[in-house]
Amino acid sequence: MNIHGANLVVFAGDINVLIMDSDVCALQRKIDRVMAELEIWNRNDPIINVSKTRVMSFHNKQSNFPVKLQVSFNKLNLEYIAETKFLGVYITETLKWNSHVQSLANKFSKVSFMIKSSKEILSPCMI
Repeated sequence: MNIHGANLVVFAGDINVLIMDSDVCALQRKIDRVMAELEIWNRNDPIINVSKTRVMSFHNKQSNFPVKLQVSFNKLNLEYIAETKFLGVYITETLKWNSHVQSLANKFSKVSFMIKSSKEILSPCMI
């Protein structure tokens, strides 16, 4: 699928749309145009679940008032989120790695505990 003014990533039933512009007014126009095209496309082949659809606005951490423009789909305003998981990687609106690293540390801690706990039960070659 090709939508002018947007980069689309479609993977395993998920659609991710990236719309960029340095001018806020131009960005809003692009968002409106892309969402209108997505609505038309969705009418023909309804696969977009609005109840699962979220919006993220990327910005630097120093930004006191990040831009959060109105994004609607089929006349419903979409909810903004600060963090999401995309292809196994946690992405935040400030593009920091903290959440992803914390998630990996938690998983590593669990696996480490399991290995340590099974050390007395299993032979060294099984570990």
